[in-house]
Amino acid sequence: GQLEGLEASERVYAQQRQAAEADVAGVEREMQQARRDADAAKAEHERLVRVEIELNEKLEGVLKDLSQARAEQRETAREARLKDMVGALQRVFSGVHGRLAELCSPTQHKYDVAVATVLGRHMDAIVVDRQATAIDCIAYIKEQRAGQATFLPLDALHPPPTSDSLRHAHRGARLATDVLQFDAAIEPAVLHACGSALVCDSLDIARHVCYERKLDAKAVTLDGSVIHRSGLITGGAGSRGQRSKAQVWEAAAVDNLRKARDRLAEELQGVVRERRRLAKEDALAERLAGLQTRHRVCRDALDALVRKLQGLATEHRHMDSSLAECRPAAAQAAEELDQAKAMRAEAEERIYAAAQPIFADFCRRLRVPSLQAFEHQLLPATEAAEERRLHFRTQVSRLDSQLAFEQQQLDEAAAKLAKLEQAQQSTITALASLKTDQAREQAEMATLVAQIESLRSELATLNAKYSDATEDVHAARHTLEKGLKELDAMNKELRARATDMERAQAEKAAVLRRCKIEDIPLPLLRGSLQALPLEVSVGLSQMSIDDTQSSIMSVNDDIAPDFSTLPQDDRTDAPEAVDRKYLAEIARLSAEIDALNPNPHARERLESARARL
Repeated sequence: GQLEGLEASERVYAQQRQAAEADVAGVEREMQQARRDADAAKAEHERLVRVEIELNEKLEGVLKDLSQARAEQRETAREARLKDMVGALQRVFSGVHGRLAELCSPTQHKYDVAVATVLGRHMDAIVVDRQATAIDCIAYIKEQRAGQATFLPLDALHPPPTSDSLRHAHRGARLATDVLQFDAAIEPAVLHACGSALVCDSLDIARHVCYERKLDAKAVTLDGSVIHRSGLITGGAGSRGQRSKAQVWEAAAVDNLRKARDRLAEELQGVVRERRRLAKEDALAERLAGLQTRHRVCRDALDALVRKLQGLATEHRHMDSSLAECRPAAAQAAEELDQAKAMRAEAEERIYAAAQPIFADFCRRLRVPSLQAFEHQLLPATEAAEERRLHFRTQVSRLDSQLAFEQQQLDEAAAKLAKLEQAQQSTITALASLKTDQAREQAEMATLVAQIESLRSELATLNAKYSDATEDVHAARHTLEKGLKELDAMNKELRARATDMERAQAEKAAVLRRCKIEDIPLPLLRGSLQALPLEVSVGLSQMSIDDTQSSIMSVNDDIAPDFSTLPQDDRTDAPEAVDRKYLAEIARLSAEIDALNPNPHARERLESARARL
């Protein structure tokens, strides 16, 4: 009976073990999938963080370059009007390509000034496909009163081919068309504007190409100096016009920087949205932690079942060994039992034979033939009762064993439950601590978010102030440039007037010296011609030019002619008209004097004629 109970328990626990193994395998599969999802989310998050850092660095560099370019770029009102006019022409006429400066650009930034000098007035020329389109554009500009413009019709331009010898003139000299990037469709316009001009790295190379090699080409240096075909040198680093023209390509670079800024900002926003979408990484971590806890519980249950099965197997083996040990004794006992039964049968026969006369009356009263028959009738009931009693004892023994085993399992489960309750209490305590930390962190995070919002608003305010200040700086710089231009014009005018004054002083000194030399009486209000030196300049080795000029001005200040004897018209008319008038009068009087004076060679010719006669 105990063996059957053990086998039944083994079957039950084996089924429970199979179910527990299936649960463990399912939990392990879910854990592997959760780990893969968490690893994928972590890898994607790290990739997005790297991409965000790279985009922020690129955006910072673009914003820095854009800020510098904005500080350097200035767009005049004329350029703005010209851009608007070109845009209007492109909207109205399909054959308008655009300004030449916008259709081509230098290959390197160092060529900007040189290329702007080479293109010159053609930089603002508008390239069109046909001559008829140019005529229509001119008519449209006249109707709209939009100003003036130069057009380059591609079908009417036939520039001469460029000699290859100019490409190999010098290592530091190259054709202007070779340092330009442009579309092949506008090549005639570029060749027409550049011609055979050479871009040289320095003025020495330009001199070598033009003066020593005697090449028939215009040479332009990187700072804008030009050696023309005639040999004249003009321009240089001080030319503001050339640098302002070169800023056309800087404007194109600024547009490219703006486009790059917008593109990077859009990509950065996409990365931020993607990171927000991956914010479920915490949920994946929580799910993985729950699966790990569930896996531990299932694994513990499986281990308990394995231990139970191992205990049952050990008990089963013990019972088998005990049964194997008891089998010889049981066989001997069976033989002895058979012998005892035989002896009992013999004794019963003798007893029945001896008791038959004694129990004859008893048998007649019970109407049984013999005492043996009476016992045969009573024995089955007694054996059945004994068999039931033995069966009940066996059931009680098996239930006692089962109860002891279950009590042992219950004790183990109670100990494990106490351990789990202790772990649960520890977990609850840790969870409360974590919730407290979470609340504190959330409070700190809320504080930080408020600070960030405050800083963002402050940053927006500062950006607005920076934009206003930048506009004010731009306006001030524009005003400063305008003032510098006016100052340059006034300085030029001042130098021109100073030069005219110096020339007038020199002419006055020359007239006074001539009057002194020719002994011409001159009415004076102040000073005397006797104090006037005949030689004012004593040589550059002894006196500087400034000293000479100061000496001339000093003499002129000491001597003041009296113009009161002149007619009123001569004193009020322009000096040039008065000079022409008196020079004409002097020329006329000189001619009359020459006519009155005899020819000094006439007497010689007369004497020679007399001698021949």
